[in-house]
Amino acid sequence: MTSWRATTTQPVQDDLDALVTLAVDHAQHLLKKNGEFFPFGVAMSDEGVDYFFSADPGLGKHPESQLVLDLLYDVAAAAKEGNRAVGFVADVTFSGADEVRIETDHRDDATGLVFMVPYQRKGLLKKSVAYGQMRTHTDARLVWTD
Repeated sequence: MTSWRATTTQPVQDDLDALVTLAVDHAQHLLKKNGEFFPFGVAMSDEGVDYFFSADPGLGKHPESQLVLDLLYDVAAAAKEGNRAVGFVADVTFSGADEVRIETDHRDDATGLVFMVPYQRKGLLKKSVAYGQMRTHTDARLVWTD
């Protein structure tokens, strides 16, 4: 299987590496603090500045994650002119394992990428997080669709 890096330019790789690192680090912080997290967004501006963004569907304290993700997609699409990369981060269960899923889109790449990072909460109070091997696959673009 060909790695995504074999078909992606170095500047796009660097941007996505920075976003994924930011996303995983923040997810780890939230998992340690709360044991879970609602979906959130990460973005890189045209100037290369990384930042977080969020969305609230207005459905109380525990909205469906997909509703939050749908709003995050809309927020990112509305701001795409000022950004060059975005990521959408969710706490998911896949094949019975907890994972951090990061859907990414870059304006200078023809496809979207999804990074899946399995994790386990460890320790007496489940306050530490151990990550497994990251997996990556291509997916549809979410922001730069035209």
